[in-house]
Amino acid sequence: MRVFLAVHLPKLPLEVFRPRWSPEPLHGSVVLEKDKVVIADSVARAAGVRLGMKRGGVLTLSPDTEMHERDFARERAVQRDVGIALMRFSPEVTLLDEATMVVEVGASLRLFGGLLALCREAKALLATLGLTARISAAPTGQGAWLLARHAKGHGARRVLKLSTLEQRLASLPMVAVPEVRQFADWFSGLGCETIADIRRLPRAGLQRRCGEHLLDSLDRAFGTAPELFDWLELPPTFSRASKCRTGSNMRTAPCSARTGLSCSCADGCAQSSSRSPQYVCCWSMSGGATPSSPPPSTLPSANQRGVKSTS
Repeated sequence: MRVFLAVHLPKLPLEVFRPRWSPEPLHGSVVLEKDKVVIADSVARAAGVRLGMKRGGVLTLSPDTEMHERDFARERAVQRDVGIALMRFSPEVTLLDEATMVVEVGASLRLFGGLLALCREAKALLATLGLTARISAAPTGQGAWLLARHAKGHGARRVLKLSTLEQRLASLPMVAVPEVRQFADWFSGLGCETIADIRRLPRAGLQRRCGEHLLDSLDRAFGTAPELFDWLELPPTFSRASKCRTGSNMRTAPCSARTGLSCSCADGCAQSSSRSPQYVCCWSMSGGATPSSPPPSTLPSANQRGVKSTS
C-alpha cells in the first residue's frame, strides 16, 4: 500500500528569520515581498497590519514592527534541510512547490507504530527545527499535497482509501489546483467553485481550452494516472551548523536523537542547553548513507510495539 505524507510549512517566509522557539518581538514582525506584506505574526496583526499592506502602512500603524525582505534562497535552503531531516521516515522524499515536501511512507508505517504515530513524530521533528507544519496523508502524492495546503481540520487531512480521498478532494476550492488558477475567471463564469465542479465538465473541452497539464494534475491527485517524483538525493558528505534549542517544552534528548542526523556535539548539547537555551550544533553525514530511523532511546523496540519476531 502506498501512503504519502505531505508536510506543508505555511509560515516558512517568516520562520526562516524567526523560528517558533525564538523570542517574539515586542512589536511583532512581518515579511515583505515587492514592498507588500505577505505574512505577519499575531502581534503585528493585532496592531492592524494586514496581508497586502504596503510598507508605509505598516510604518504608520506600528513603526517599531520588525520588517524582513522575503528571502527565497533561504526558504529553499530550509526546505531542503527539512527534506533531509524527513529521511528518518523514508529515503523517498521530494521537494514540491509552495513550501511542501512529500514523503512515501507506506513501508515505514509498521516501524513507527502506524500513521497517527508517524504524523506525531514528524510534527515533533518540525517543531524541533522551529517550524510550523501542516501534515497530511493520502494514497497519492498530489492528493496529499492538496490536502496539506487546503483541507480544514486534522482528520480531514489524513486518508488511506482512494474513495475517501476522492470525497475530500472534490470539496476543495478549485484554485487549490495550481493549473486552474490562470483560468479561474473562466471557470467562475461557468459557475465552478470546487474541484468537483471542474471534474464534471467535458474532458475534451477542458483539454482544448486549458491544455493537458490541468487534467494530468487532477488525474494524478485522484489516482487515475501514475505519479513520477524527483526524489531528493544527498551528497556523499555534508556538514552544516544550525541553531537548536531545548527547554521545558522540548524533548531533553540530544538534537541528533530528535532529527536522525549525526551531530558532533551530541554528547554535550543536552548539557549545554542548561547553560544557554540556544546553541549551535554541527551536523554531519558521510558515506552517502541516509539518516536512520529514530535511535533506540526514542523508538520503542519491535517487542514494545507488539510486533512479533520472525527469528
